Amino acid sequence: MALLIQENQTFIGNPWPKFTFGFTNTFSYKGFDLSILVTGAQGNDIYNYLRFENTNPNNINLGRNLLQETFNYARVTTDAGGAAVLQNPGATVPRIVGTDVNGNGNRFTNLFVEDGSYIRIKNVQLGYNIPRSLISRQQVVKAIRLSIGVQNLHTFTKYKGYDPEVGAYLGKEVQLNSQFIGVDAGRYPLTRLYTASAAVDF
Repeated sequence: MALLIQENQTFIGNPWPKFTFGFTNTFSYKGFDLSILVTGAQGNDIYNYLRFENTNPNNINLGRNLLQETFNYARVTTDAGGAAVLQNPGATVPRIVGTDVNGNGNRFTNLFVEDGSYIRIKNVQLGYNIPRSLISRQQVVKAIRLSIGVQNLHTFTKYKGYDPEVGAYLGKEVQLNSQFIGVDAGRYPLTRLYTASAAVDF
């Protein structure tokens, strides 16, 4: 008995970046110093699973919000001859149906494969060392440094999801040998964080 194998598997994305990079430097001028950390990745793809789920109008009973692009779903009407035609032929969202007999709403397509390249301003910190001439009149405090900073200041990307740095899927019943890489299932994005500090040397 011969075993027939259909070679119809298609690779529609690559989760691995061609390269990742980082840049950090500190600029100083008189008593001021500015530190900047920039990170990024280029050449990887992300499957936007959150967008896949939230652009299917047949998921309305799941109690979720839908993305705005969902409302451009395929609208079927009939022409003068009684044939079924689309009112919006360029639609990419499947029509609303009671039973999705064709499985159009459940097919993984390249429509949701997006460029995951990004450049992120990861950390910025501005510091100032108060001149010793201003604190030399007393003997208790030897130095004072003031600083302000921000983490995750901005991300430059074409990715439509919340955060292109999705990492590995760590959801329900995940197994170490079957983790999804480069699949955005709704990971919470990195929070912008502001800090201010005063360092006093006695």
